[in-house]
Amino acid sequence: MDAITHRLRRLRNWFLALFAIQSVLAVVITADVLASMSIVGAHGAAVGHLSDAYILSWTVGVLAALLVLALWVFHELLELKPWARTVLLVVAWISAASAAVSVLGAPAASATAPWLERYAVGIDLARLMPLSLLGNVLSLAAWGYVIRTLLSADVRAAFRCARGESH
Repeated sequence: MDAITHRLRRLRNWFLALFAIQSVLAVVITADVLASMSIVGAHGAAVGHLSDAYILSWTVGVLAALLVLALWVFHELLELKPWARTVLLVVAWISAASAAVSVLGAPAASATAPWLERYAVGIDLARLMPLSLLGNVLSLAAWGYVIRTLLSADVRAAFRCARGESH
């Protein structure tokens, strides 16, 4: 079991590292969009009377809540709770599929950027698209690693043993 615990801890640590990187990207993109909206005067129309600091604090708060939830699920995963493995696999497959679609659609998104800029006045899509692509590539790699680890034969066997089933 020590080898499985080690693999699951390594999985959690990689997830946390990539979560931190993606969280920074999310805050940077949010701040950039808010700044662009303020410059062109679209800020009031889109978010009313809310300040940029308020919106950014909500962004950070939601990311913190997601981090706490993820830490709890990973804690339960390290306890070999089958439901935690199932939850992570469902989230991983959905997230990996979403990231794959975004990565594969990036060339088409670049082609439509000039059209989108008419509606996203003041937002520098050419600058934000690489950040978005980086986030999606990291997401695809992270969730692919989660899927590969949780579907490996030895991890599946450890969860079966934890439930009391035979190999």
